[in-house]
Amino acid sequence: MDDSSLSNDDLKPGEYYYHQIIGLTVVDTDGHPIGTIKEILSPGANDVWVVERANQKDLLLPKIDSVIIDVNLDSGTVTADVPEGLDE
Repeated sequence: MDDSSLSNDDLKPGEYYYHQIIGLTVVDTDGHPIGTIKEILSPGANDVWVVERANQKDLLLPKIDSVIIDVNLDSGTVTADVPEGLDE
């Protein structure tokens, strides 16, 4: 299956294809860059977006509404509200 056979009409609001998310820049709620999404894990109830950061270990962001605030495919950014303790 290639990208041409995928349709955004098949998705509900807030759903994305993996290829649309991987490579996006993650910023915090103040607009400061956190890193780049390098892969998506599917361990159970919700996906986990793996964010590669410079000179730090990867950040694992659960794909839940309270953490992933906005996905803007046009600008290539994801706004995340990283809960205290998640980034340790």
